Amino acid sequence: MLDFLADPKVIAAAITLGGTVWKAVYETRRRKAAERSSKTTTEAVERYSRTTSIYTVERYESIVTFDESGSGTLERRCQGIRVTQKVQELELPYGFGLAGPKATVGDPSLREISGSSSSFRLVRDDARSTSQAVHATIIAHDFLTPDTPPAGYVVTQPFSFGYLMTREEVEAAYDGTGWDAEYASIAVPVADCKQLTISVVFPASHRSLTPPPYGVVFEAKQEMLNDEQSTLYRNKVAYVGGIATLEVDRPKLGLRYAITWRSPRGK
Repeated sequence: MLDFLADPKVIAAAITLGGTVWKAVYETRRRKAAERSSKTTTEAVERYSRTTSIYTVERYESIVTFDESGSGTLERRCQGIRVTQKVQELELPYGFGLAGPKATVGDPSLREISGSSSSFRLVRDDARSTSQAVHATIIAHDFLTPDTPPAGYVVTQPFSFGYLMTREEVEAAYDGTGWDAEYASIAVPVADCKQLTISVVFPASHRSLTPPPYGVVFEAKQEMLNDEQSTLYRNKVAYVGGIATLEVDRPKLGLRYAITWRSPRGK
């Protein structure tokens, strides 16, 4: 897993697609995370955001679609962006990553949402990006003020072999970690976000998952479950026609919300 929210000084919206998490990496992160207080981490990030955030978001939406090879696209919609002070060329960090022996990411593309008060461009950071991770900055072209109408954009991110497609593959990859599922997750960049929506469009082989997809919540900086929040959202995933959807009102900064599923047995 790659985590683009590690530095609270760069509060970034990030999506992480479930792929192979190697045992050594998982256990190292788990041990280090256990040494820190997740509550303190979350509160610190929230305090930072309240004092320095210069923009708010009406709605974040993540739509993950993949085929029988585990390849597909992520579509991230950021709607209702408004600033709390005058800003020239507002910058919004973008991060996307996945892991696995064959996993790769393509080049993201960006377009404005219809009616957006500003145009945007995506500037990729080639020095930090790899075949499995994209680092970039989304920049608003226009001078924005608190009176400027809402702006918004859509990023389409292709990926290849991002998911393990059978339970046998997942069990082998996560052996000894206590984790036996795949997931798609997202964290919001600011404390003031009204709604977060995550959707996963499954291929035919995953249209009758048992058990059905469910919700979990991670600490945004760590590979650690937040038990309290996971319990709250576990049964909040709607699963209709092979599409799983989780909606979160007023998502909390410092948490990463996810849809999780157990892949079917191979034939």
